[in-house]
Amino acid sequence: TFHAIRLEPYLEATARAHPEYLDRLMALSARTAATKKTLVHGDVSPKNILLGPQGPVYLDAECAWYGDPAFDAAFCLNHLLLKGAWRPDRVAAYLDCFLAYGQTYLDGADWEPADALEERVATLLPGLFLARIDGKSPVEYLTQDTQKNRVRRAATRLLQKPVSRLADIAAVWQKEVKAWQGRKSLRCEGDESGIRADGPRLKRKSSWWTARLAAPSHPPGHRVEVAKPSICATVEKRSAGLMFCGRLKA
Repeated sequence: TFHAIRLEPYLEATARAHPEYLDRLMALSARTAATKKTLVHGDVSPKNILLGPQGPVYLDAECAWYGDPAFDAAFCLNHLLLKGAWRPDRVAAYLDCFLAYGQTYLDGADWEPADALEERVATLLPGLFLARIDGKSPVEYLTQDTQKNRVRRAATRLLQKPVSRLADIAAVWQKEVKAWQGRKSLRCEGDESGIRADGPRLKRKSSWWTARLAAPSHPPGHRVEVAKPSICATVEKRSAGLMFCGRLKA
């Protein structure tokens, strides 16, 4: 059933993982289960959409049922937000896709007022956003804690203060993006003998950093992320020594 393969693994499992939002997430699950308006695909993700000669073709409809179309819209829009955490260098393009998809979907909705549909999509999205990190079916492309925490921060902010418009969802995510892109800069130099930093002192042993940044898989200009200490580094120069700059992350 739709409840067993969509509502329970996503919203209800996440509610158990985040008891502070249990009431909110369970209410979203109950509302979605009770709303019966159109045929719902249930798995509208980018990988299930093909471009056909007369428009998009949706694949993999094993989750289909008669229910709330807000779930389909929120499910697909959710991926466009999550992809921004995966590829922060392309977050602006993903947000453009997010807003374009949302507006096109609402423009084509003739079964109910667009404002009512948009409100359900916007209030459901934070629950699905958090669910793809802490539910039973996390997205496979967000593997680092820093990426997951970015999603958690935005999702919980929207669960605490729900919004009714997709543009407001985009604004909250954009604010989170700017926050992590604007962390304090740090410049370091190092070689086999150690590492020196202009800024906060590195807490990890310098040899660990030297080994990570000197790896052949990380040529100059390659962006690498390291969990501890919380530094995002870009290799600038490779010679007798090692130079890189990075940003502290929350």
